[in-house]
Amino acid sequence: QSQYETALPYFEQVAAILAKTKGSNSDDFAGNTFIIGQLYYKLKQNKASEKTYLAARDIYEKNHGKLSSGYAGMCNALGVLYNDWGKYEQAIQTHEEARAVRLKLFTRHNASYAQSCNNLAAIYWNLGQLDKAEPLALEAKLLRETLPGVGRDLYAISCVNLANIYRDMGKFDAAIELYTQTKNIRDSIFGRKHEAYLESCDILASLYAYRKDYVAAEKLLTESKLLRDSMGANTGFAYAQNCSNLASACMNTGHPATAEKLAKTALAIFEKIGPTANADRAITQNLLGNLFYGEHKNEAALPYLLKARTWWKKSLGTLHPFYNANTLSLARLYSSQNNIKKAGAYYREAFNTDLYHVRNIFSFTAEKEKEQFVKNIQDNTDEYLSFFYKKLPKNNKGFPLYILTNNK
Repeated sequence: QSQYETALPYFEQVAAILAKTKGSNSDDFAGNTFIIGQLYYKLKQNKASEKTYLAARDIYEKNHGKLSSGYAGMCNALGVLYNDWGKYEQAIQTHEEARAVRLKLFTRHNASYAQSCNNLAAIYWNLGQLDKAEPLALEAKLLRETLPGVGRDLYAISCVNLANIYRDMGKFDAAIELYTQTKNIRDSIFGRKHEAYLESCDILASLYAYRKDYVAAEKLLTESKLLRDSMGANTGFAYAQNCSNLASACMNTGHPATAEKLAKTALAIFEKIGPTANADRAITQNLLGNLFYGEHKNEAALPYLLKARTWWKKSLGTLHPFYNANTLSLARLYSSQNNIKKAGAYYREAFNTDLYHVRNIFSFTAEKEKEQFVKNIQDNTDEYLSFFYKKLPKNNKGFPLYILTNNK
C-alpha cells in the first residue's frame, strides 16, 4: 500500500504538466487520470477512484464517442471498482456496456472482449446467478486459451473464475483441476513468494473446505499464511482473508482457541480497512458466531450471526448461499434453546431457499451434471426432517412436509 501512496503525488504532478502542455481534455491527460484512479482503487479509496475514472471516461467520450476503446476501458475499470465496492447493479451495467462496445469494435475474438466476459462472470458468480455466470466464464477461458498475445496470468484468472462456478455447481473434480492448474501456472511465472501464488493456495483450500476436507485446507492455508508472515505482508486485506479462512479450517479440525484468535485478528484488520472490507467482515462475523455456537456460547454467538445477516441481506439478498447458511445457523441456535417458533421460521426459510437453488441449477444443467450436484452438494434434508418431525409433530402449520420427503 505504501508504494501506491508514494506514487500518487508524482502522477498528480504529471497531471498538472499535461494540463498545461496538452490540455485537460487530451487523451494523454485521460490516460494519466486513469492511472490516478487505479492508485486510489489500490488504496481502497473508492469514492476518489470512482470520481477519477468517471472524469477519464468523460474525456474519452468527448474525444471519440462511446464507441471507442478508451471509453470501454473506463467502463471496465468502473465495473471492477463497483464489484469490489458491493455495488453489483452498477458493476453489471458498466461491464455490460464495455462488453457491448468491445464486441462492436473488435468482434468476439479479442482480449478486451474476453476480459469483459470474465469480469461479468465474476459478478454473476458473486450474486449466486450461476446460470448467467457459467457461459460467460467458459467463453472467457476458451478465448484466453487460444488468442495470441494473451498472457498465461490472465488465462489463470479465467480458470479461477470458471472453477469457482463449477465448485458451486458441485462439479468438484473439474474445479480442482482448474484450481491446481492455476496454482502451477502462477508458481512457474511468479514463484511462491508472490500474492498470485498465495491466492491460488487460498482458493484451492476453499474448495477442500467446501468438500469438508478441512485437514487439506488447513495445510494450504497455513502455507500461505507462513509465506505472508515471512514476507512481512501480514497487515493487509489478503492476510486478513487468509486468517479468516484458516480460522474456519481450524474450527473444523478441532482447534477452537486457534480459530478464535485467527478470526479476531482478521476481524480487526477488516474493521481497520473500513467499508470496503464489509463483505469479508461479515464472513468472519458469521464464522465467529458459528464458532461460539459450537462451544455452546449462544449469547456470544447471536450478535455475530445477526451482524453478518444484516449486511448480507442488504448487499447480496436473501437467496444468496451465504445468507442461507446464516439462516440455517440461526435455526440451529434457536433449536438448541428449544425456541421452536423462531427455529421453525428459520428452517422453513432455509429449506425454501435450498429448493429454489436446486430448481434453478436443474433448469440449465444436463442430467450428468444434476447427478454431480446431488452427489457433491451436501443438502440439509435430514436436518429439516428431524426438526419438523421431532419438534413439531402435531403443529407444522401447513409446512409442506411432503416436499421434504419427496426431496429426500
